[in-house]
Amino acid sequence: MSEEKMKREKKPMTEKQKKWFNVVTTLIMVIALAVFLYSGYQLISTWRDYKKAEEFYNELPFPTPPSIVLGTEEMTEPMSPSEKETEGVAPETSIGGTESGEAQPPSEEQTQAPTEAPTEAPTEAPAPPVDWVAVYHQMKDMNPDYIGWIFVGGTKIYYPVVQAEDNDYYLHRLFDGTENFSGTIFADYRCDDVFKSGHTILYGHNMYDGSMFANLRYYEGKWFYDIYPKFTVYTEEGELTFEIFSVYVTDPGSDTYITRFGSDESYVQWLKERQEKSHFDIDMELDASTVTLTLSTCVNKNTQRLVVHARRVN
Repeated sequence: MSEEKMKREKKPMTEKQKKWFNVVTTLIMVIALAVFLYSGYQLISTWRDYKKAEEFYNELPFPTPPSIVLGTEEMTEPMSPSEKETEGVAPETSIGGTESGEAQPPSEEQTQAPTEAPTEAPTEAPAPPVDWVAVYHQMKDMNPDYIGWIFVGGTKIYYPVVQAEDNDYYLHRLFDGTENFSGTIFADYRCDDVFKSGHTILYGHNMYDGSMFANLRYYEGKWFYDIYPKFTVYTEEGELTFEIFSVYVTDPGSDTYITRFGSDESYVQWLKERQEKSHFDIDMELDASTVTLTLSTCVNKNTQRLVVHARRVN
């Protein structure tokens, strides 16, 4: 059939067909516009929360944070927009044999992990002495859920730590309870005698702007561990030092998140398995008296967790 004949035989749209065509076209355009506006609103809301959280933590009445290590700032750039992950919470599954239905460690947006040391040797300005016991009581008066303050050298991690009756409350709330995407660093509610015995877990978001626990990803490079093998937590006991003994990526439902052990032997076996999982070898003696602190944040498209295990040394 010739092209001319096909054109002659092609029937024009009826008025009814034209009407439906216009309706469908308009509907598609409206939906596309709505999606665009909603995405823009979500983006603006997220960055507004980032700003509010930053301002809030900067205004808390606590000592000025130690200076960020020279050479670190330029390595906190986020991934490109195409690699950006949406924030969410992992499915409710049992952690390490505990009851199901518990909130899991937070899921976060991803940031790039630096793989090389800065070209200039990192240095820190000496911080003036701080009465951290007084700070503890001051913060406790502000929020009874306060349990300490964490500082990881060479990073932006300098935040208050809380513990609630569940793992949901501070997931998207600031220290004062204000709803905010950034949340607060919090201890697993199942942990007893935090920082003093057994196994304590701290969760924090891997935020797109490099805040909260995003900078934990520096520990994916051994060069950073070599510079900062220890970090500090300030509690009612004063300054506590924790020495890292393992860094690796795991699933949210793995036995990494066990908080109670049936015997000293099972605890020691668990510690040994944590060391074996580490991305790089760390020679350290661990036993039943080891006080373990685990830092956990999301990686790999919110499907896995980066964990940093450390033992208390004082």
